Amino acid sequence: MPAETVEWAAAQIARFEGQAFLIPGNHDPMDPGSIYWRNDMEAIARRLTIVRQHRGELIEPEGLDLVLWGRAYLDSDWHFRPLEGLPGRVDGRWHIALAHGHFVPEGGESHRSLPIHEREIAAARGEWDYIALGHWEPHADVSRGGVTAVYSGAPMPLSDANRRAGLCAVVDFGPGACAGGRSGWTGRVRGSGEQRRAIQPARAIEAGLRDSMLYLRRRCRLICRCRSVGGN
Repeated sequence: MPAETVEWAAAQIARFEGQAFLIPGNHDPMDPGSIYWRNDMEAIARRLTIVRQHRGELIEPEGLDLVLWGRAYLDSDWHFRPLEGLPGRVDGRWHIALAHGHFVPEGGESHRSLPIHEREIAAARGEWDYIALGHWEPHADVSRGGVTAVYSGAPMPLSDANRRAGLCAVVDFGPGACAGGRSGWTGRVRGSGEQRRAIQPARAIEAGLRDSMLYLRRRCRLICRCRSVGGN
């Protein structure tokens, strides 16, 4: 990956005025010598935090009522499970888990790499308010057992066969009750955006990012996970 491409991606993230969080996946692993070690994206995007710990790490962003957790993928770990080691709830703040992997429903095929089993999502009930997922190109809601879990999807369709890409996940937290039992809060997730043909990829991605960031800036939303380059 040329440094210019990585720097361009970091510059687009830097345009967002809030805090952004990025978790490495199988197309951009955290192995030694990867783009995250060759390029200092966080120096360009000052409000960006990259999950770097393979065993998993808690992130407590300054100024946000929020706790995040995620695991960085390594190509050398053939048995990687994205939600393995997910800890319990810390306190009454919002808790968002980040995971890059393949959702496996109960009784589904289990030979795929990076498995996220249905039972693992359901087990987070009462502990985690939202699980932000990546790896699939389509936008998909795989919530289970009262736990909200959503694939944001790629920002544009990468094949004619895929009709559910070109969307993003906008996450609203409002009146209700969260997993931690704090009264007055709940979560709501909805898809946003329009499907695009991949005729001019760079221009379409830039336009999609610009539109999404302007919308999020107006609505004062939190971006909890964003992958703009590289597909699923």
